[in-house]
Amino acid sequence: MPEAINNKSYKYNSLVQLESDPICSSAGCEKSPIKPKNTHPMDYFVPNFGRDHVIEQNHASLDWAENNLKHKWDYKKGEDGPPKDYFVPNFGVDQDIRDAQANIAREEKNLGHAWIPE
Repeated sequence: MPEAINNKSYKYNSLVQLESDPICSSAGCEKSPIKPKNTHPMDYFVPNFGRDHVIEQNHASLDWAENNLKHKWDYKKGEDGPPKDYFVPNFGVDQDIRDAQANIAREEKNLGHAWIPE
C-alpha cells in the first residue's frame, strides 16, 4: 500500500487512518504560514427584488379571510400567555407501553433473569 503523506499519527505504512482530526483532511494536517487569498467576490451589490411571492400570497390570503369573516385577526401574545393548570384527563397506560411491559415480563420469565436498565 502507498505510504501516508506526512502524517505522524499513522503507526504503519497504509492508508488506514487510526486517529482522526475533524479539522484536517485525510491527507493530514499541513499548516501553512501563508494565508489563502479570497478568491471569491466580496462586497458586491445584491439587488432587492421585494418581498417573496409566497409571503405576498400569505398576506393576501390573510386579508381575504379577514374580509370574508369580517373579523380582524389579532395575533399578538396575550398578557397571561398560554393557559395554565388546565385539566388533563388520565386515560391510563398507553397500549404500546402495556405491550412492551408484557413482552419484557415474558422474556424475563423465559430467561430466568430480571432486566434492570441502567
